[in-house]
Amino acid sequence: MTSFILTEAPPCVELIGMTQPILDGIQNVMDFRENTWKTDPIAGDPLALVEFGGRVCYESFDNKLNRKRMDYIKDTAIDKGHGSILEHAYFNFAVLDLPRNALMELTRHRAGVAYSWRSTRYVDNWIGYSVPPLLRGDAAQSLRSEWAVGAWRNFTLYQHMKEQLKVLYPDTTKKQRIEAARSVLWGNCTTDGEFTVNLRSLRHIYTLRSDKGADAMMQDFAKELFLACPENVRELLCG
Repeated sequence: MTSFILTEAPPCVELIGMTQPILDGIQNVMDFRENTWKTDPIAGDPLALVEFGGRVCYESFDNKLNRKRMDYIKDTAIDKGHGSILEHAYFNFAVLDLPRNALMELTRHRAGVAYSWRSTRYVDNWIGYSVPPLLRGDAAQSLRSEWAVGAWRNFTLYQHMKEQLKVLYPDTTKKQRIEAARSVLWGNCTTDGEFTVNLRSLRHIYTLRSDKGADAMMQDFAKELFLACPENVRELLCG
């Protein structure tokens, strides 16, 4: 049985993983070159590997300027444009209820990212419809109601097509019938997935998709993506 879901909320974005430094490995590197890395605490901070990438280039582990990690990264990667060191830190996000129209916008970003998305060809235990942001306000309530009726009709058409295809082609598999029926689904039907991105690409995506000229659903996504990031990463996204 397929459930009909209508959501007015932005997509749910949760951080589920990120690059982690290995303390023993870092210490072995320091010992090999008889160095001491003067820095902020390393454990649990993916930005330590960003700093490492910068400092290994110039053998500056002694940190003669006694700079904090964030100050060093901002100066090196952002102010001086050495953005490649940001690519050493990756973040894994679970993304729920992302409209497929927004997914099409997101997948235009290809460098430094990985995607895995729920297959509506294999599973359709629910079909979600995301109300466009412009229809969520009080001024558009009447229009939103018309829209919701249209969404329900779209859903029932999808269900009808699956049922009729089973009658017409009894030898077909479920996934074959679904792949034909899903062709009628709206672009704002939602999906779930995993989105993995390095810090350099994350900054680019957030900057581009949080802009007022971006698609409104992508602005929703960018805001939730920002909120899901660790606090020190948020600071770099705004820098």
